[in-house]
Amino acid sequence: MGFSLRCPDCREKFPWKANSRFPSYCPLCSAHIGHDRADDDIVMPSIRSITTTATDNVYRQMETASESRAQEAAQLANVPIAEMSNLKLTNMRDGMANRGAHVGFQGGNGLGYSGAVAVGPGANSGANFQTVLRQHHAEATNYQATGDRPANELFQPGYRPRARW
Repeated sequence: MGFSLRCPDCREKFPWKANSRFPSYCPLCSAHIGHDRADDDIVMPSIRSITTTATDNVYRQMETASESRAQEAAQLANVPIAEMSNLKLTNMRDGMANRGAHVGFQGGNGLGYSGAVAVGPGANSGANFQTVLRQHHAEATNYQATGDRPANELFQPGYRPRARW
């Protein structure tokens, strides 16, 4: 079976048969392309496919778009682009979590950002609004919910149907 190799020096391809010895010199430019490692060394090949290329292109496009957004923001604010450099995305990789980096809210890390929810003039306003909305709905429709999850009321022991088909 035949393959083609690319010389790292002249960047040209040349044929090579897999059952023959790996060439030490490029037949086109005579540059040294051989290796000096033992045969039992583990070597990782370059794994490139359509999916990895497409993923890399998405990241590159996002980084390029962030550069243009930083430039536009600098123009609108009438400041140098260097002051808007924190808007620019750089070195974005999808494997950061695998390398030990913290990505997103892991474990209880997100709870630290919700401390202000229970204090101040609008404390717990989301939960309070839910209660107010249910009370208003019950008054407007003359219907009283038996639990906090009205969609599951028909599975409750005291459920009785309100409408007849």
